Formats: sequence, structure tokens, C-alpha cells
Amino acid sequence: MYQLIFLLTFLNTPSYSQENSTEDLYKSLEWNFVGPYRGGRSTTVSGVISKPYTFFMGTTGGGVWKTTDAGNSWKNISD
Repeated sequence: MYQLIFLLTFLNTPSYSQENSTEDLYKSLEWNFVGPYRGGRSTTVSGVISKPYTFFMGTTGGGVWKTTDAGNSWKNISD
């Protein structure tokens, strides 16, 4: 009985090509703004290998910013 249920479940599962599944994956993504919450463009970003959630970002007219929580909050460290 369990084998029949497994077989029916397997047969009802749609099969996707690699191209379709990648396209579906990108459609399901949602963009979130992670800051900093002041205008400007970033010129460079660098991470710290030994600290995977720490990043530094240089911005035009906004100085150097640092995050230690993967971008949830930023602190200006140059002004």
C-alpha cells in the first residue's frame, strides 16, 4: 500500500527542466532595502572573511559604513 502511495505521489510531481526551475526561483525572490537609510551611491563593498556578517561600504558623499549583522543595520564610521 505504501509503495503505491509513493508511486502515485512521484508520478503526480511535475518535472521541470533546469531552465524553468531557475526562472521560477528568480520570480519568487523579493527585494528588501537593507540600508543605510540615507541617500547616496556605494562605490565599494568589502567583507571580512573571518566574520561572515561584517561588511564595510564606501559611499559617494556619505563616508564609510559598517554592518555586523549582514546589512540589517549600518553605522557610519567615518563622520
